Amino acid sequence: MPRYYEDKPEGGACAGVKEDLGACLLQSDCVLQEGKSPRQCLKEGYCKALKYSFFECKRSMLDNRSRFRGRKGY
Repeated sequence: MPRYYEDKPEGGACAGVKEDLGACLLQSDCVLQEGKSPRQCLKEGYCKALKYSFFECKRSMLDNRSRFRGRKGY
């Protein structure tokens, strides 16, 4: 579930999406019950929507059209 901040978190354009992705992975059953690392759970397909949002945010930073449309993400 995305969190909305009164002031944006420090650390760049995709910091909010990155923080939510990390929280999602740490709260997943893969990490809590199975004891795997968050990286392994990400490769297994947990938190797919946030992973895709983070990818789109990072990709929009390299896109020249983002100068006019703005970066994706929150």
